[in-house]
Amino acid sequence: MPATPGNALTLAVGKQSAKGTPQLTPTYKLRYTGGFGPDPAQTRITLAETDATRQQGDPIIVGHSVTGSSEHYVRPDEFGLLAYLSLGTIATVGAAADKTHTISATTSGAVPYATLFKAQNVTAYVDRYVDCQLNSVTVSGGAEQPLSMSMEWLGLAYTTGSTDPVLTAITQSPMVYPEVTVTKAGVTTGVVQSFSLTWTNNRSLITGDTGTSAAEVAPGMFAVTGSLAILFETDAERRLFYTGSTGGTAPATVVAAESLNILAQRTTTLSIAFDLNNVIPTGVTVPANTDGSPIIMGYEFQSQRQTALADVLEIAVKNQVVSY
Repeated sequence: MPATPGNALTLAVGKQSAKGTPQLTPTYKLRYTGGFGPDPAQTRITLAETDATRQQGDPIIVGHSVTGSSEHYVRPDEFGLLAYLSLGTIATVGAAADKTHTISATTSGAVPYATLFKAQNVTAYVDRYVDCQLNSVTVSGGAEQPLSMSMEWLGLAYTTGSTDPVLTAITQSPMVYPEVTVTKAGVTTGVVQSFSLTWTNNRSLITGDTGTSAAEVAPGMFAVTGSLAILFETDAERRLFYTGSTGGTAPATVVAAESLNILAQRTTTLSIAFDLNNVIPTGVTVPANTDGSPIIMGYEFQSQRQTALADVLEIAVKNQVVSY
């Protein structure tokens, strides 16, 4: 039997109509760049009881679930579905050749369930994961690099020995950093070297009297965090963090906040925009370089509480996908 090539792993994703109803015809088949999850997960416990021998106790299986992360490049068509699965609210407008999908988090934390097919070389092994949800998503990019995303999955049930759906991965090129513009506090400087943006629903698997499978994926606190690497030119950001004002001198008594928009745009009809009404800087670092190279400032942030969750994080995806 020939060896299985290591770069033949794919992850097909389809939105379910309801919990407990597997999606047999997924929408997209994703290529991997890392992570290589999710995977079936077993919960085992080792019995602890008195015995007539010195042998360790045998384990027993008390739970099954789906957990793990997957990493991929960011393609607008695929990303629209994944953002929707992670946040739960979508509004689509526009003509067929110019669709805008506006995506934000739900107040309840409810999001669609997904069915995943993880296939190694189409037939080497194929797992089907049902009733899956995204716990967190990280999108990142840096100068002269493609944009990447890392997703953490949680699911209720799995089946091994499944059949890979007949689906071809899309040929759309990934978004790249030269297509990115970062606008902070309404200003675009062109000196942001990289960014990372993470949103998490802090979901957890809930087990109960439903056999060995988890009963539910429950949402927790919604949070958005991230970081920027910025060419250091002035001490404005450092002052903002410590004093609450870009021109301040006295220690702050009020936490500063500023707007942030990250736009990756290939054309006017193909783009992804991340809009945060206000972010709070949580750390500003200005290192020194002994080799005399330019200083790259570290800027870390978290989302500021807003009246509407859409103002915490709103994602607008433009493409030619009619609907998700």
